Amino acid sequence: MAVALINNLLVHKGLLAVDYIDIALRKSEANFTGDECTYEDMPPASRDAICFPIRLLQIGNNSQGEFDILPFSELAKMCGQTTEPLQRSKVKAAMTLSERRLTFRCFE
Repeated sequence: MAVALINNLLVHKGLLAVDYIDIALRKSEANFTGDECTYEDMPPASRDAICFPIRLLQIGNNSQGEFDILPFSELAKMCGQTTEPLQRSKVKAAMTLSERRLTFRCFE
C-alpha cells in the first residue's frame, strides 16, 4: 500500500501521469509472463501470486482519488473479481505498439 500511496502522490504533484504508471506496471507483468523458463515451470496459483501486487497497484492507480486510495481489502476484492488466470498473450496484447514505444522511452 505504501507504493500505491507514493504513486498517488507522484500523480497529484504532477510528476507522473496515471497512464505512465499504468504502462510501467503492464510492462512489469509482461516481463514476468514473457519469461518462458520461469513462467512455464510455475503452477498457475504461483503465477497469480507473483502478479497480484502488480495488479493491485494497477487497480489502485486507476481508481485513485484526490489524495486517497481505496483500502487494501477493497483493492484486493476488485483484483480478484477482475483477474483471470495469467495468459501471456493477453498481457502482451493489452499493450499497444505506441504504449510499448512510450514505455521504452520512459525507462531508457
